[in-house]
Amino acid sequence: MATDDNVAKLLKKSIEASNRTTYAIRALVRFVFIQLTFLTAAFFVWQIGLLFPDENNCSVLGCEPHGFFTFLVAGLVITGVVLSSRAGWYELSLSEVPGQSTKPQSPLTSNGDKPSGEGKSLKDWLKE
Repeated sequence: MATDDNVAKLLKKSIEASNRTTYAIRALVRFVFIQLTFLTAAFFVWQIGLLFPDENNCSVLGCEPHGFFTFLVAGLVITGVVLSSRAGWYELSLSEVPGQSTKPQSPLTSNGDKPSGEGKSLKDWLKE
């Protein structure tokens, strides 16, 4: 039978798991939102650059913007990638499970006889 202490512990673990999930989703949303913001700004700068073409850099497809606008668009895109990555990784770091490494884990522990996260030996698992 469940006691009040057990229920309280399970509720606390459930809330902590929910918080980790929230941070993971926030990481994804922040990454995408910041990327879209900078890419939208870069698009508008490119469109403004097309209003002032470089007459010496034309082809059958049209004229390219001056180098200043190309440099500004590249700077916006690179800055967006860096800032969104930093924000996403920060939020993702808040969702880490306490006591767990971020490295991928083998299905077997280092001693080779117990599946990770369980107390049963491999022989007990095979008997079932």
